[in-house]
Amino acid sequence: DDLKSLFYQDGNNLKKRLEACSNGKLKIKPASATGQNANEVEHGVINIQLSMDISSSSESWKTVGDEVSTALAQLRGINLSYTSRIFVMPNEVEFGGAAAWAQVGGNTIWVRDQYAGYPIVQVHEYGHLLGQRHSGKGSSGYG
Repeated sequence: DDLKSLFYQDGNNLKKRLEACSNGKLKIKPASATGQNANEVEHGVINIQLSMDISSSSESWKTVGDEVSTALAQLRGINLSYTSRIFVMPNEVEFGGAAAWAQVGGNTIWVRDQYAGYPIVQVHEYGHLLGQRHSGKGSSGYG
């Protein structure tokens, strides 16, 4: 319920921010699922149990993200429909000092749990999915 609220329902959520920034041209809706275990997907949110222990590790966001992707692909009885996805990771996952990462022009955002509810982080990372890069100058990555 917390993630559902952060991304779709609370007063300053990702859905509302992206629709406002795009003058209503970018519509965000929860992933849908069909199949015998479709009830595992609640308002676009799926909780995944991993085989690796990440509670006290320094595994990178990419390593854990690959594990999540593998676990998603192995879910039986669920056919997911989405165009982008956000992996909310435990705070113990190593992000190299960043709050989140996203594929430029891709479809995946990885975000540390403590930053998942920050609209500025959500919208910044979604911009990368839309092909936007940082506007830095010289040796500074950020403008």
